[in-house]
Amino acid sequence: CGSIESIYHVLLRCSIATEVWEGLGLVIDSLTTVSLFILILAMTDVAARGWLLTVAWSLWLHRKLYVWKGTVTWQLAVISPAEADYSNSVCWTRPEREWIKCNIDATMNKVQGASSFAVVIRDHTGAFIGQAVSD
Repeated sequence: CGSIESIYHVLLRCSIATEVWEGLGLVIDSLTTVSLFILILAMTDVAARGWLLTVAWSLWLHRKLYVWKGTVTWQLAVISPAEADYSNSVCWTRPEREWIKCNIDATMNKVQGASSFAVVIRDHTGAFIGQAVSD
């Protein structure tokens, strides 16, 4: 679409992303990338939280397919695989009592010299403690 490639664009501003979130009933006009993940991670319904994180991952995947292979997609093509992936996914496991768990994911592009990461911290009850995201 000619826009600057960023996590913010892929998850919130790309036309496919806005169609997907609006189709799920989420108002995203004033969200930032960080506030989207805070909103999702603060949800008490674990199934809904996992589902929305899977949709975010599916948006990233379909954007990658568009950028690298020219594959054009639409809303249902993002949501349907997300449903299948989520239903077959491995669930987060809690750390031992009185411990916290820090989950980290990162990506790097050697050619562009770019990188990004995300961190989520939870306690042994599964309660959200904190997060960090690079943009």
